[in-house]
Amino acid sequence: VGTLGGNVLPGMLGDNPFPAGPYDQASLVPNAAILEFAGPDLVEPLSIAGPVIANLYVSTDAVDTDVCVKLIDKYPDGTLMLVCDGIMRLSHAEPGDHSGGAPVELSFNIGSRAYVFAAGHQVVLHVQGSNYPKYNPNPGDGTPYYDALAPGDAQVQNNTVKVGAIEPSKLILPVYSPVS
Repeated sequence: VGTLGGNVLPGMLGDNPFPAGPYDQASLVPNAAILEFAGPDLVEPLSIAGPVIANLYVSTDAVDTDVCVKLIDKYPDGTLMLVCDGIMRLSHAEPGDHSGGAPVELSFNIGSRAYVFAAGHQVVLHVQGSNYPKYNPNPGDGTPYYDALAPGDAQVQNNTVKVGAIEPSKLILPVYSPVS
């Protein structure tokens, strides 16, 4: 999945600059490589201030994989405005070969934000296996670095996000209620 906006310096990738900041992610969907979770339409504004935490249970058929998460503000007109994003590598949370499919709990800060989701908007979470070129893709074979010019043995990684009572993946928002 390609990068579209985010907390990057414009032109940081040399001759292939991409836009930085809050950009509409709608052009990236629909995409079978993006898992989307959407809350209900907000009946009143929702303010957040602080760290946004993704707590996910993930399994894969690859030796290693990455999990990229994007917090998105979905406008009533369908605009999907990026609020913050982050990434975690399974082997950083739990070293070893993950190709057996056992779930790994990932808990990581996808960005600290002060933001207000307006009434009528939706809080959306995108979970995907890549966000390139902002983050270098995981080759999936256990090697630490993917070289786009010489991809070698990079492999397709089939990942699953677990939900439910046993493996309760969740997004933790720092809800802020100002005192008058």
